[in-house]
Amino acid sequence: MATTKKLSGNDLFGSIATKKSSDSKSKTTKIAATVTDEIKAVVDNVISLKSQIAALEANKGDYEEKIRSHVSAQQDELGYAGKYNKTFSVEGNSGSVSYVATDKFSTVKPEVLDSVQELLGDNFDECFQNIRTITLRPEAVENRDFIEKLQKALTAAGLELQEAFEVTDTVKAKPDLDANVYKFVPKSKLPTFRALVKQTKASIR
Repeated sequence: MATTKKLSGNDLFGSIATKKSSDSKSKTTKIAATVTDEIKAVVDNVISLKSQIAALEANKGDYEEKIRSHVSAQQDELGYAGKYNKTFSVEGNSGSVSYVATDKFSTVKPEVLDSVQELLGDNFDECFQNIRTITLRPEAVENRDFIEKLQKALTAAGLELQEAFEVTDTVKAKPDLDANVYKFVPKSKLPTFRALVKQTKASIR
């Protein structure tokens, strides 16, 4: 299981992120523009084109998904053969497109962390890292006495994090997981891994 480095007072103080409330944006009111018959016709054309484009994008997405499914199966076979490759050229009758895999994965959700650790075993630390985010509570920022106490306590590392900070642990994929998955995840377990940790879809260009 991934281990988290214990921060010293100085390290921790340097990691503090204070949240500031943003000024509320003034609301804008939409008013009707004066239009001519010509502009009305142009607006109608734009609306029609937007509808057509949406339909074309939906069809394009369906076609791209078919290409991803076809090529990813070959990518998996090459990966387990030790010949992983990110990019493929996919030929058509009148040209070609490129299939480009990504090395981007979702964070590991707490509810599936145990399952991912069990699946990867001792290789978990090769694939994922624990990122700790520490945020100073707003009420603490406004308390000058507390801030002075905090500065002294952090230097001496004598204050519990939860007394002053919001602490969030996030388990993120390490670089090259797209290739390493073939080294550390048995082929029979690949569908299970992909259900637990989502990889960003390959792009079709």
